[in-house]
Amino acid sequence: MCTPLLAFGVIVATSTRSQQEHAAREGALQGESRADGRYRLEHMFAPFLCAVGLAHRPLITLRQRHTHRCLVFDPADGASWSKSPPIGDAVVTRSKEVVLGIQTADCAPIFIFDSRTRARAAIHAGWRGTLGRIVERALAAMVAHFGTRAEDCYAAIGPTIGPCCYEVGPDVLEPFRREFPYAEAVIVAPTASGRARLDLVEANIRQLLACGLSRARIFASGLCTACHPRLFFSYRREVMTPGRTGRMLSVIGEPSS
Repeated sequence: MCTPLLAFGVIVATSTRSQQEHAAREGALQGESRADGRYRLEHMFAPFLCAVGLAHRPLITLRQRHTHRCLVFDPADGASWSKSPPIGDAVVTRSKEVVLGIQTADCAPIFIFDSRTRARAAIHAGWRGTLGRIVERALAAMVAHFGTRAEDCYAAIGPTIGPCCYEVGPDVLEPFRREFPYAEAVIVAPTASGRARLDLVEANIRQLLACGLSRARIFASGLCTACHPRLFFSYRREVMTPGRTGRMLSVIGEPSS
């Protein structure tokens, strides 16, 4: 949980794998239909949402596809979003009646909160989204639709695979070098083979700074998903094991009064 944002009555939190695995076992025992993905999602994370005080708000998620597409959520569209979430990897809104959620298993879950207008963004940033400047696009949408000013914003970055574990090749490194003048600051220990490790968190912090946020208002969990197998799922760590890796849910919302 991001403690500094609690002062604004805003919850930003990430579930643990133990919470999800327990819910999955309970769902299987109760005969939950695997065909109903939306119901399964809400059931899977119900204990987590209850634990952080957000169980009584509608959960708004996206069909994440590693894009740089950012959508604006209007409460009038809530029913259609609940039935069939649109494709995208960032969503912004000013509605305090909903909880915005992002699912991850190594990528960065990033949240922006405007303390003046109370607009907020939830962002899924893997290397493709980061390369596509999805954080900058989300903040630009907040500016355009809600009159957000960067100096009023706070950002929180949840558990993400760290540069200790996130090895990438030239197919990732070269586009980053072309796109960002500070690329070498987020590429760790290049090797003779052309592979290196990428610091996704720092890359997105650099984008937030470029947008005008103060570093003092950017909070990162500092937890690497690959380094903490008992706490978090990690696609990179588990991709070679049988079965599909799970996902954590990270959220931003305001508890019901």
